[in-house]
Amino acid sequence: MIITDLIRAKESINVSDIHIFLQEGTPVVFDSSAIYLQLHFPEMEIKSVLCGDRRHHKLIQGFDLEQVLKRMAQYSCLVDDECISFMKVV
Repeated sequence: MIITDLIRAKESINVSDIHIFLQEGTPVVFDSSAIYLQLHFPEMEIKSVLCGDRRHHKLIQGFDLEQVLKRMAQYSCLVDDECISFMKVV
């Protein structure tokens, strides 16, 4: 699993947001975002994986993005070329 500098930067200061990234066309969330997403979707399983930075990171991947977008529609959302961010979800 590739964890980019952007992902590390966003997650290192994340205290309340869910940042969803696409890797190889599959939605994935890391670290704090994974924990916050699981609070809203308890059925989602958090895995711990060794990433390219040689550290273990929490992640949820391969979930139904459309379902997440519908359920999280009540939160402020920022979308750019890198990720979808739902703000202040906890």
